[in-house]
Amino acid sequence: MFEINEELLNNLEETIIYIDQDMKLKWSNRNSNEVEKNKYCYQRWGLNQVCKDCPVAEAIEKEKVIQRIMVKPNGHIHLVKAIPDINETGELKGFYEVSLNITEIKEKEQKLDYIRHNDPLTGLFNFTYFKEIMKDLDEKEKTPVGIMIVDIKRLNSINSEFGYDTGNKVITNISAILIKSAPATAVISRTAGGEFIILIPDAGQAEIDLTYENIHWYLNKSEDKDIISIKIGSVIKESPEKSIAELITVADDNSQVLSPGTN
Repeated sequence: MFEINEELLNNLEETIIYIDQDMKLKWSNRNSNEVEKNKYCYQRWGLNQVCKDCPVAEAIEKEKVIQRIMVKPNGHIHLVKAIPDINETGELKGFYEVSLNITEIKEKEQKLDYIRHNDPLTGLFNFTYFKEIMKDLDEKEKTPVGIMIVDIKRLNSINSEFGYDTGNKVITNISAILIKSAPATAVISRTAGGEFIILIPDAGQAEIDLTYENIHWYLNKSEDKDIISIKIGSVIKESPEKSIAELITVADDNSQVLSPGTN
């Protein structure tokens, strides 16, 4: 069957190989890596066993079309489809493996996701994506959740007195302090100019206190300590009855100014 379509298959963008039921290579189009016939298909990648989540292996077992996205051993991302080759009498002859390299497409998707989810100045999550996270935590009735708000004091004055480059530097430095201070599980978002919110899943008062102490320590070591102070408030979501958004207001009401050198 594949001999009839060889010219057509050679002109397609996809990499196409024809495999028998023992997973041995019988034919490949021009886009395929060179490999001797009757070698196992996975030997094209220098492997000595079937690729993880191989669609061909599943197609052999189920005798139906199987498609999935796979990361090849060279790191490239491929959309791979295994298509059974069944003759007129219903006999299974072999399989076509049709593979399209979508690495560039996936990289572009990742870049777009990053732009959609992250603040361009700090790399932290932006408020739009943060709202999605809040909604998800609320809907899953996740508790406890530690909530901390951080606000850079006098940011407008810093911008006016020292310029926006200095203001942006202060913002990025505070962002770095928050990343170093919060647990690895924390979700940190820049929600406005100098405003940040930290969500810490499964956190009690001890985790909140430790994060506060870490922020204070790093703030005292900051090169901007002579011109900045921040306001911090916190609260713990202990039951699903109140939303995170409601409790952020409570954290704001509880906020206190923290300056370098203060206790």
